[in-house]
Amino acid sequence: MKLNNTNHQAKSKAFAMSDKFTLEFSLDDFISLSNTITGSFYSQQDDRFECYNTEQFKMIDEHTIDLQAKRVPKNPEYPKAKQDEGYYMYWVGSDLNSLIALKILRAAGHKACRLWDLAHDSGDSWVLLCDFKEKG
Repeated sequence: MKLNNTNHQAKSKAFAMSDKFTLEFSLDDFISLSNTITGSFYSQQDDRFECYNTEQFKMIDEHTIDLQAKRVPKNPEYPKAKQDEGYYMYWVGSDLNSLIALKILRAAGHKACRLWDLAHDSGDSWVLLCDFKEKG
């Protein structure tokens, strides 16, 4: 019995010493975190959203994401809706959900950032703006 107890104590100490954890998620988990999904309309209502975790995007200014930056040449003739092509918005609710959702998308190789939706009255107004499209 002591041998098992000693092994258990050694394992417990090894786990207690780590400050990093690995959790496994899939894109199905990402979908289950979202409650509303739509094609992006960010460029048409950019003043409605505050942007966070935008390091994967070029910014027009400190508050506005440039969705057109790397995908198509700049052209003032394009309507704003054209800039949103290929991007989607997923309302995920809470801050924790938005952080987990962001990490899932980025781990899967997708471009994503978090938006705070100023038009919602509730405290669960986080949105993921990304290039991931749910199949189906």
